[in-house]
Amino acid sequence: MNKMYQALMENFLFHCLFLALIVPVILAGQKLLRHCLTAQYRHMTWYLYCFCALLFFLPVRLPGSADLCSFVSSFMKNAPRQAVQTSTVSAASGSAGQIRDYAVSAGAAVPGPVFTALFWIWAAGAAAMTIIFLYHCVRLNRFGRSIAFVKNMDTERLFLQCKEELGIRRKIRFVLSETSDTPMAFGIFFPVIVFPKKFLSVFSKRELSYVFYHELSHYKRGDLAGSLICCIVKVLYWFHPFVLYSLKKMRTDREIACDASVLNHIRQHEWNSYGHTILNFAGYLSSREIFFVSSGIGGSYSQLKQRITAIASYRRPSKKTQLAGFSLLLILWLLFSPFVQNHNLLADSVSGKPDRPFVPVDLSTFFPENEGCFVLYDKNKNQYSIYNEKMSRQRVSPDSTYKIYSALAALDAGVISPGKSEIAWDQKQYPFSSWNKDQTLDSAMSSSVNWYFQTLDQRLGKTALKKTLRRIRYGNEDISGGITSFWLESSLKISPLEQVMLLRDFDQNRLGCSEKTARAVRNSIRLNCGPGRILYGKTGTGCIDGHDINGWFIGILKTKDNTYCFALRIKGRDGASGKKAAQTALKIIRSLSL
Repeated sequence: MNKMYQALMENFLFHCLFLALIVPVILAGQKLLRHCLTAQYRHMTWYLYCFCALLFFLPVRLPGSADLCSFVSSFMKNAPRQAVQTSTVSAASGSAGQIRDYAVSAGAAVPGPVFTALFWIWAAGAAAMTIIFLYHCVRLNRFGRSIAFVKNMDTERLFLQCKEELGIRRKIRFVLSETSDTPMAFGIFFPVIVFPKKFLSVFSKRELSYVFYHELSHYKRGDLAGSLICCIVKVLYWFHPFVLYSLKKMRTDREIACDASVLNHIRQHEWNSYGHTILNFAGYLSSREIFFVSSGIGGSYSQLKQRITAIASYRRPSKKTQLAGFSLLLILWLLFSPFVQNHNLLADSVSGKPDRPFVPVDLSTFFPENEGCFVLYDKNKNQYSIYNEKMSRQRVSPDSTYKIYSALAALDAGVISPGKSEIAWDQKQYPFSSWNKDQTLDSAMSSSVNWYFQTLDQRLGKTALKKTLRRIRYGNEDISGGITSFWLESSLKISPLEQVMLLRDFDQNRLGCSEKTARAVRNSIRLNCGPGRILYGKTGTGCIDGHDINGWFIGILKTKDNTYCFALRIKGRDGASGKKAAQTALKIIRSLSL
């Protein structure tokens, strides 16, 4: 459980840092293009900001983009420490072959309880803000039900005329209020525009039409839904000063954009009159935000000053200004998308559904101590058998099972070759004697030698490695945790189902590599060869602070007339090792009489 909080809060804190850093970027872009950026696009840049803020919590995955933030992200990921374990398990009943499982512990840079405490502090604040938000929603709903329909027919006709001029066909409830201090619009599904009754005798018919244009423009522009988005962002980032500042700026730019919509609709000689109407209303309006989820014509003195300045300098938008606004949004998105993509934890945490039919199976008796899952692909039947489908789609660190694809990438790129795969030992003392010598691909895979595959990845380079993972669709494809540690309980994650899909494509040589390369890797993970049967496999153990929390065993079983690809994963606070996963997987395979 602590590991879950740690993963969540590490990524969330990085995302908060990212949201702080991009505010100056947005402001700089707006200032740079201030003479040719329309009010509408200026407001839309803040929608882009809100989208970046919310995307962390949304289960969606963006198209691939360059990893611009690896150097920052690696600072926040775990680095390998020194606790170590090793074990062996028989490859099959009666077999002399051995499956070797080596695990190097990764120590958390910050103690788990700290992340747990941070999570609950954030959750408590978000819960309090949710209660406030719901209170305002209920209050606004009661207010909307308590006010009466407008009974001034002249005012109603004027409102309907303004609504028709703006091309709004949807029915919008227009009501007078004895208690409201300011005109406002609210309601996404059942929109309502409220107008203070006291203003009917104070302002002229033309001034009232300007106010109606403004409030109706809020509806036409989608500002009512936008207010709800702002509320959600405020609930989730209640503690973040840069986010709160951005929401304040967004509210001001929303009103300026709405003013621009009105000015674009009315005649140019009326612009001054509209500005004077805003100033006249300022003497009657409250500066506070009446409701949490409403849009109104009012605002603070500072906001009104900015609006009047914008009205005085307004020019109708041209193709040049439209292009400038679109260009700014595109540039900002290209800058921001790599950060958002690589730290969208919820999208990365679950893989898609099986790409073939599957049959659920009950294997609970094989997991008496640890929660686990098992995925088996039957080539002849072209279907999966899955135990614990939910867990089989959860993405976690691949640990040493990743070494299969590290070898594939290195062989395919010519970093090593099947006949020349030796790498000299660097003379550093490692925790296992089998690691302290020169290694070939076969010996390194057999003893699961971390430094060998780390060297392969370093020689291959991050760009080529990222390209390979994207080509074969390896889990979340995230190597931002550091070139030597991204697969060791760090940024790279994959689900058991995805492991089996990859093994299936690997066995059928559909990963885009040569047959010679595939054969070399397949031979390096061969565990057992008997009459009419060959077992290929690789273990993996996720070890944090000396505790085995994540155990893998993945492989391919070839018989005379069929091929099976499988992956088994177990998890727990301790004792969930690759050794135990291999033992369980082999028991299941024997029980299924494969």
